[in-house]
Amino acid sequence: NAMESAKSYRFAWVMASADGVVARIARWTDEEITGEALEILYDLQGVEFFVDKGRVRAIVEERVPVDLHVVLGDITGDIFVRELVKKPPQCFDDVWNLARGILDDVSNANGL
Repeated sequence: NAMESAKSYRFAWVMASADGVVARIARWTDEEITGEALEILYDLQGVEFFVDKGRVRAIVEERVPVDLHVVLGDITGDIFVRELVKKPPQCFDDVWNLARGILDDVSNANGL
């Protein structure tokens, strides 16, 4: 009985703490930002964007790493690239707000 309880507790704890990590690993891709969206990001001053295993990330002011939580090959990545081209950002804050808005919209649509 003690082993069964411990196993159940352990599983719940692992799932609660690793849920986000497991979801991110499952969505890793080799996709890159290309075309007009890439040019728009390159033109922004004070920030360098890159894709790491499908996740859009940035280095702000040459030292601060930022994960935008946008995944290429996922609905968040599709919307992100489309909106970048539709309304080009003027600064990193515009990109950050775009990413946050997308994540909020997707979370609300999924009932999260």
